[in-house]
Amino acid sequence: MINDENFYIRLYRIYKKYQSRYHGNPDSKQMACMWSTNRLPDTLCDTPQIYEIEKEFDISLTEEEAVEIYEYVPQ
Repeated sequence: MINDENFYIRLYRIYKKYQSRYHGNPDSKQMACMWSTNRLPDTLCDTPQIYEIEKEFDISLTEEEAVEIYEYVPQ
């Protein structure tokens, strides 16, 4: 999914901002850790994390694409 180093650095900055808000979430770099692991959102597209990713990259994500980001684990 992500091959561009600059893209990942920008995405990781957003990840760190939200991951650090959930004290029980490890810094595993797994994108799901941007959200509470205890109270998962009903839809990802309606979350501040996805809004910020869309703004940062000037894109619009579908729920399916948001789920891909949620499930992404960097190699």
